[in-house]
Amino acid sequence: MHIYKKFFIVLTLSLLKHLQLEEIKHGGMVMTIKQASEITGLSIDTLRYYERIGLIPEVPRNSSGIREYDDAILSWIEFVMRFKRSGMKLEAIRDYLKLAIEGDSTKQQRKEILIEAKKELEAKQTEIRESLEIINYKLDNYEQECARVTAEITSRWKALTRGEEPERPN
Repeated sequence: MHIYKKFFIVLTLSLLKHLQLEEIKHGGMVMTIKQASEITGLSIDTLRYYERIGLIPEVPRNSSGIREYDDAILSWIEFVMRFKRSGMKLEAIRDYLKLAIEGDSTKQQRKEILIEAKKELEAKQTEIRESLEIINYKLDNYEQECARVTAEITSRWKALTRGEEPERPN
């Protein structure tokens, strides 16, 4: 049994529903790495890299040595991409997937990985919110305050680039 089939046996329906995996239907056809690349939006090199580092299972090859991607592997790739889009590090995704394959005995470890990913996302969310507040403040006050401050700063920069002593603001 290929590792990706074992993965789908282990992965619960609630996890699939939670991640809202898009169903990729190709009538059970196998496809080349080029076709898989076009469908997933990942480069051929990225697909090979993900396979090499264990983010996706080893892709079966035909008698000519050509990789043959199927719906199960594409679903696995979608799963990885969703985690990656959330900002999760590739190492954490790989660890999570390996633990998922091991089964129920690893639930707590997987939960800890998700908790850590959530904390990182919340920190990024806070940074983005703070940056947006600064941009909004600047936009709201641009004509009155920001234009004047920007002119002062650029005047000092210009003086420094000419080797002059910049004027100090009052």
